[in-house]
Amino acid sequence: NYGISTGRFMLLLLLTTSSEGMMPSELAQQCCVTQATISGLLNSLEKAGLTVRETHISDRRACMIVITENGKELVQKIRPEFFNCLGQMMNQFTDDEEQKMVSWLGRLNQGLHLMNELKTERKLKIEKNI
Repeated sequence: NYGISTGRFMLLLLLTTSSEGMMPSELAQQCCVTQATISGLLNSLEKAGLTVRETHISDRRACMIVITENGKELVQKIRPEFFNCLGQMMNQFTDDEEQKMVSWLGRLNQGLHLMNELKTERKLKIEKNI
């Protein structure tokens, strides 16, 4: 309804938690996706005027992704409906089921982080051998 995918909305929502912005690598890690995936999402958000890239304060080679006022306004518009839908989905579960699901998803998230770390280590080993 708002012309934005769930993935892009989640990135905007994540960016609202950091006033100074976040590095693309941080966003990729937080979302458990590759930097290539994040790059594509960020390009479309920037093109839509919802984020901007700024030079990192202490490392001029790096950039920070910052949500714009338009991005913040869009999040404010979508947030109530998003969390209402999320609440309706979670109402399908008992408190016990919800606690188990949160535990399982937390463990799954830890596994995804571990998998990303192993993937990064393997990539670094391959690059050093080339």
